[in-house]
Amino acid sequence: MKRLFQWTTIWSLVAMIGLIGCGGGGGGSSETTGTTGGDTTSSGADVSKVSNLPSVDLSDYDYSTTSSSNIAVAKGAGAGALGSTSSAYCHVRSMANEAIRMSKQVQLDKCFALAMEEGGLYALTAGQATIVKVIMPDSYEEFGGPEGGGGGPGSGGPGPQNVAVVTKGPSGEEGEEEFRSCESETGKLGGNILMKIEPNAAGDQLQISMCEGSEGSESLVNVSTFTKSAADTYTISARHCGEFCGKTDCGDFAVTLSGVQSVASGVVTLGTDGQLSATGQFSGAFGSGRIAYSSIAKSQLNEVSGSFHASFQEQGAEATDFTDAVYSRYGGSTKTGTSKHLFNGAFPAASVAELCGFGDLSGSQNLCYQDFSENLGMTVTAQNASSIKVCPQKNDDGEFLGDQLSQTGLCEESGTDTESFKIGADGETATVIADALSAFSSRVSAFDLSTISGTVGDLSFSASEWNCSGTPDVTVDPTDFASLNAAATKALKAVDTSALQTAIATCQTLEEELRNDQGIGGFNCFELEQAEFHEGEIGVDSELDDEHLAFIPEPCRGSNGAPSLSPEDCKTICDADPTSCFGGENMGMPEACIDAGETPETCPDYCEENPC
Repeated sequence: MKRLFQWTTIWSLVAMIGLIGCGGGGGGSSETTGTTGGDTTSSGADVSKVSNLPSVDLSDYDYSTTSSSNIAVAKGAGAGALGSTSSAYCHVRSMANEAIRMSKQVQLDKCFALAMEEGGLYALTAGQATIVKVIMPDSYEEFGGPEGGGGGPGSGGPGPQNVAVVTKGPSGEEGEEEFRSCESETGKLGGNILMKIEPNAAGDQLQISMCEGSEGSESLVNVSTFTKSAADTYTISARHCGEFCGKTDCGDFAVTLSGVQSVASGVVTLGTDGQLSATGQFSGAFGSGRIAYSSIAKSQLNEVSGSFHASFQEQGAEATDFTDAVYSRYGGSTKTGTSKHLFNGAFPAASVAELCGFGDLSGSQNLCYQDFSENLGMTVTAQNASSIKVCPQKNDDGEFLGDQLSQTGLCEESGTDTESFKIGADGETATVIADALSAFSSRVSAFDLSTISGTVGDLSFSASEWNCSGTPDVTVDPTDFASLNAAATKALKAVDTSALQTAIATCQTLEEELRNDQGIGGFNCFELEQAEFHEGEIGVDSELDDEHLAFIPEPCRGSNGAPSLSPEDCKTICDADPTSCFGGENMGMPEACIDAGETPETCPDYCEENPC
């Protein structure tokens, strides 16, 4: 699966303004405005300035990361066995990463407005809209920069940016990125970017709207509204919709932050009872879906749910059509969790070349090809590995048995699975653990996935939104530094080159993260299972460290101390003899529950309010 992003024009703008600001081709004084990113706001403060707005980047509220050692799967553990890589958590991360990706798009809108505010290019007045017009150059050679100042293409400056980053998913070469020119994007050069920034009179709401297009024909692409609805509560809503490389990509995102203690330079500090809840829906060239994401500060808990319906066609394959629904709770001091997911439909088959370039297999590709040759009953070499597409083969219980050739370029999968896991340090991978060792197991297992709707509503802009009209209050030509001076003078300020450069660098970093973040487009969960199977086959899988091994009951380990059973088989053993597995009546409860005197029945509720 591939994911395209529509922010290439904005990236060009940011790079150009940064270049001109650094080049100094035109002078201009500088005033220092203090710490870039805004003031510190707390109870009672307004949102009349962009610098007072809170961060909506959901990665700031994700409790999956930890300071523990990097994850390693159990040596010899087959897919789905205790100690193996958790496929269920992979489904969770696909959903969570899509929510994070959507939130970063909202953050990026705010970032552009903030950069100009920090640079002194405009001033806001309560109850009035400020329209900023940016004139895009007709070509990248136009802003070659001052001689010797690090100019345009060929001299270290930014070259043509009208490319889409397409990261290949299960049917491509792992880890490679293709840069494909989008002919439909070249027309945006020479057009305008219009940005309307409007705080209300009460100072409790600020809206940022953005239009793109040729002179007089600009169209709305982004609207973000930030509201301080109570002394410690913010609500943010955003909608993005536009054409990218000839395809329509739209999304709707809403966030509520409650129990906010302070906001400093955009960074939110949640109080003891602080929470974040976010919902999103999206529709694009590769499918559509809905996502819900929440964080609870006190218990360090994340909850993720969503449903994604994929519909696209890979080159050389039949049309892909599948649905993936997920519900999960995870976090706490032990970074454990449980996920329940339903998958039904056809997904792109992986090539042998891709699988043999995955993880620990990448250093033993010849052995990997030999293993595939034995499993498939055919000769597999580096020369033909890219053309051989394979699907995971499982028994009726969902146990992974190996691979089978795909004749259509697609694989079929259907079923529901619940799995508990221990999250690794990177937050992106986890190992399978006994259900009894996750405080969230009983609640997640009982969840009805049919209650998760994947139906997407109307994502078009309403008729009441800005129609991109109005006389600009500020006009900026990135090829002309004098226009920056003129904008600042009109705002009764001076261009703050240092603040502008710092703020732009932050936007560039965020843009790069957004380009590299595939969200749900990076789905490769079945590929993980296949690769892990072959790592075990050729003996390149690594040992499980003590931290993760501690979540595998001793009777469920093999003679060499490594996990050897499925979670279901382990549960059968431990149900018959809990003392040998969990040391008696505690039944494997998290230590936080044991220390608090909780019972297995009350432990889940306790972990709602405390980190377990």
